[in-house]
Amino acid sequence: MGQDCFKLKNEIELKKKIRLAEIKTYSNLSKKEMLDLNKLKTLELLKKYEKFMADRGLGINLNYFKKAEKTNIIKFIAMTTSFSSAEKQMLLEAASVKELFKKLVTQLQYYNLANSSSIN
Repeated sequence: MGQDCFKLKNEIELKKKIRLAEIKTYSNLSKKEMLDLNKLKTLELLKKYEKFMADRGLGINLNYFKKAEKTNIIKFIAMTTSFSSAEKQMLLEAASVKELFKKLVTQLQYYNLANSSSIN
């Protein structure tokens, strides 16, 4: 998903256990990417996230997200959900924000359905 935010220009070799790189950051998404993001139903995702958090005894105020950019909302939810390591890895491997959005919706639907009192 980093390709949505930056492009690797040059990686600097170090004899340490870290990577250092020169990058070019993107200030704007392409028109197609912007259109794709505008089509994403962020409110739907937030409602699923709210239920997910409530099922764990945690409250969340959706008003905090009113002015946030869609990409920031999606990334915030991905970072703060208590998914397993394997599920978090799946989210990290998303190639785009749109793909991350779809994976988050799927995961939240699964957990919300699993915690639903209507399942016998």
